[in-house]
Amino acid sequence: MLKIIKRSLAIALALAMALTAVGCVKKGTGANNGGTTGGGGPATDDAAKYAIDSEAVLASMPAELKNTKIVFLNWYNPDDREEKPVIAAFKEKTGIDVEYRVTAYSTYVQEVAKMLATKEQLDVMRMRNPELNALKLLQPLSVTGYDFSDKAWDKYTMGLYTIGDKQYGAALRYTPYFLPLLYFYNKDTIADMGFEDPYELWKQGKWTWSKMREMCTTWVNENGTDYVGACVWSYPSESLNASLVKLNDDGITYDLDFTNQLALDCYKFLEEGKQMGIFNNLNDGFDQAKQKLLFGAMDASAVQQSSDYFNKTRMRGQLMTVAPPIWDGTEGYGAEQYTLPMMENIAFGVPKTAKNVKAVPYFLAYLCNLANYNTDVGEGGMFFSEQVKEAYMQLMNIEKRNYDATSQVAEYDDAVGSFRWHLFQTVDPTQINSWLQEREYIVRNSMELYNKDRLALK
Repeated sequence: MLKIIKRSLAIALALAMALTAVGCVKKGTGANNGGTTGGGGPATDDAAKYAIDSEAVLASMPAELKNTKIVFLNWYNPDDREEKPVIAAFKEKTGIDVEYRVTAYSTYVQEVAKMLATKEQLDVMRMRNPELNALKLLQPLSVTGYDFSDKAWDKYTMGLYTIGDKQYGAALRYTPYFLPLLYFYNKDTIADMGFEDPYELWKQGKWTWSKMREMCTTWVNENGTDYVGACVWSYPSESLNASLVKLNDDGITYDLDFTNQLALDCYKFLEEGKQMGIFNNLNDGFDQAKQKLLFGAMDASAVQQSSDYFNKTRMRGQLMTVAPPIWDGTEGYGAEQYTLPMMENIAFGVPKTAKNVKAVPYFLAYLCNLANYNTDVGEGGMFFSEQVKEAYMQLMNIEKRNYDATSQVAEYDDAVGSFRWHLFQTVDPTQINSWLQEREYIVRNSMELYNKDRLALK
């Protein structure tokens, strides 16, 4: 529940700031510079082509690392999840013992800071996104002495954790920690309403924001105003990488660009939907016998067996998933411009009190490799249905991804962020431009504070 509340708040704050950034990356490494695999249809290549050869990596591990110890910080106990047999196999193959430290998801950065203050050994730390208060607790990956240039390492995600020439987070491309935003729906409800199946539309390149709004509008009109079309956790601009923020020439700091009309069009579209009562940012009313929300939203962890999100609908065999839609609200934009919105960009870093830094890359090359997991469907496997497994694997092939870094700015200055969130609820869709102009000074001041701390980490 904390995760849901946190994401809902971050989205409202970020939208209030009206800044959908390309992510904290150097020029040339962001989502706009991904490969040719776009959205709006299934990828033709097997995502497993990105898998690292874990056995070869372990074979290259220095002998002196055997029978040492790694202390791994996470926000859940891996023995309760899919990681358990993977970590057990790593221990058996290397002789390296893995100890766990578990913190709360919502306060893990604060708890880690307290551990570091007492000089407690922490060798590897999981991170949900490149939040500055988390990066301040880490050493650059260069301390490991490991070469992360292999194509199996995720250049996009690791780029988000790079400031200047310092890289703070490691991630693999073919991984169980791939967490794009997904929309979920009840297949029986969609059929009963006479709607086309969203996932089939996606595979045909026809799952668009206009189509989603059309379904949501019909749903609300036929059922009443206490029904809602979609819990919208992504902005149409995210699936375009259209932003009101631009990365400066230094590759580290950001500036505002309120002239991006494409981004403004997307915000207007979303605010119109909220004004019509068909969009909000809550999942209330989805996972019920009397369903009142047509589309729920959650990160891709919800496709895993261990997840309890939308559990009632899943247990009835009705739960399906689909990627965020393609923007078609501006002439000349469609599937070719699609970028996949990421809800979390999981990476792993080396805390400042690490004592076994050399062993960390070998641990991550095994832990984060999806090839080492049971990806079957059903009991004992990772996925709860063939459809969600297929969708997950297809989306992993999308090279062009987008991370909304503005939630980091909003969370960084909570008082200012909350103030803008409150104001944004009263904005008329036709007045977004003037609203931004009136508050540009406040937004710019927050951005300057953010840039100052980014420069301190370079």
